[in-house]
Amino acid sequence: MKNYVFYHTGVEHKTDNLAQFCKVNHLQRRHMHELIQGLRKSHKGWSMQAPDGTTDMEATLKTIKRISVGVWPETGQIIDGLLAGKPLALPANEYDLALITHPENMKELIEKGYITRA
Repeated sequence: MKNYVFYHTGVEHKTDNLAQFCKVNHLQRRHMHELIQGLRKSHKGWSMQAPDGTTDMEATLKTIKRISVGVWPETGQIIDGLLAGKPLALPANEYDLALITHPENMKELIEKGYITRA
């Protein structure tokens, strides 16, 4: 079961049933999936960012680990390391490219110590 954390007007809302959550709050599920995937910053005032600008990164990492099982086994090992406080050292070219293509996500990952430049 997937758990989600959304913010609306500065208030945290948690759900484990995205379809029902969208129905109750008059949201389009497709747009909320885009929000979850980081393709969209907000939908009808809803976001995955807390008022202080942070996100629930630990929950996101656990979700990525769960959905990657059997597809990319090494992903689980990397995420376990991140959650244990061992940062992922990216080669300089990958680090720089990620900063250009995903500046907001990378900023948070760097600030929280999840990613460093090798």
